[in-house]
Amino acid sequence: MRHVMLILGLCLPISVVSAQTFGSITGEVKDPSGAVAPNAAVTATNVGTNVSRSTTTNDSGVYTFPDLIPATYQVKVAVAGFQTATSTIEIQVQQTARVDFSLVVGQSTQTVEVDATAAALTTESATVGTVIPQKTVNDLPLNGRNFLSLVSLAPNVTFGFAAASQASSREGGDRGSNIYTMSIAGFRSTFNEYSLDGIADTDPDFNEYIQVPSIDAIQEFKVQSGIYPAEFGREAAQINVSTKSGTNDFHGTAYEFLRNDDTDALPYNFNVGKPPAATPLKQNQYGYYLGGPVWLPKIYNGKNKLFFMSNWEGYKQRITNAGTYTVPPAAWRSGDFSGFKTILYDPNTRVAQPNGTYVATPFAGNIIPTNRLSATSAALYAYLPLPNVNPTNTTNPANNLVIPLENQVNT
Repeated sequence: MRHVMLILGLCLPISVVSAQTFGSITGEVKDPSGAVAPNAAVTATNVGTNVSRSTTTNDSGVYTFPDLIPATYQVKVAVAGFQTATSTIEIQVQQTARVDFSLVVGQSTQTVEVDATAAALTTESATVGTVIPQKTVNDLPLNGRNFLSLVSLAPNVTFGFAAASQASSREGGDRGSNIYTMSIAGFRSTFNEYSLDGIADTDPDFNEYIQVPSIDAIQEFKVQSGIYPAEFGREAAQINVSTKSGTNDFHGTAYEFLRNDDTDALPYNFNVGKPPAATPLKQNQYGYYLGGPVWLPKIYNGKNKLFFMSNWEGYKQRITNAGTYTVPPAAWRSGDFSGFKTILYDPNTRVAQPNGTYVATPFAGNIIPTNRLSATSAALYAYLPLPNVNPTNTTNPANNLVIPLENQVNT
């Protein structure tokens, strides 16, 4: 008995929190005269898994299917003496869809299809939000394959706000940058709540996301900006993600996305020219997605019963930042300052004047003889590379060396 109660205790919270991503279908069934049809048998079948749920209409002719995972469903109403009515509708994250039926007299073996086109105005729920569907998540190009870049597809979303000052050092990755720091419906960027399949996915310190699923594993997500159901309410805006579930058909993909400096345009800090042997970026993202029915040959076939989804993604970025420096041009190293605007005077010719000042003779042509160059300076030049940006500029040779720094590896 103790083991049974433990299992129930582990399962019950899952059903509660997962309601944040579930949708529902409700509607009314009437007969040809317009009167309500109580006790009508209604079935909702997940088209992808062929898993069905059944209910009956109440005394007011109303039926409800709560807690449906986002998917496409076929709703069927069967009443003796009337044609069987069916309707197909796609349920999205946190959507309450209404599908009403008006029965037609006839044999139950006859079927009539009811159009379930969603109404422009949702009357079954007060939630305000925008669903970003799976096709959009998969098809739109994403630098870094982070679905949060698509939050801006929802109205009233602005990106580029500064994160909390310590978020970058404590959170790591892009969490502390302004890449994915967003304001929804005019609220501060720290007023966002993230959830993944109904589980809180928000860091309590800085209100940044914790886990970002691969876009291949996302079914869809919803950006909600007000008037939430009871299971929400911790923050002003919600980013609610639902991952894929397996279906009766096996679906999978293996991928690698490559970026490197050979195919990329020059970044801003290399706008003066790419330095020799520089490798500013090498980035690899790779992984797989696989979903379908649980199937063990000659042991178990989970079709129409049990399904799985597996996803893994790896990321490795090796980036070499550019450093900009100022070094002496080659002419200066041999004492040739003829292009330098400032006149150089021979210190050996300095003569004190009665008024306390000194006069000296300039070097001819502003060129210091090689036998007058410091041996220490000559030894130092062996450790200073020659300029690679405007190397012949001897008038104002500022920022004339751009070299790659130590590689930074992000995984």
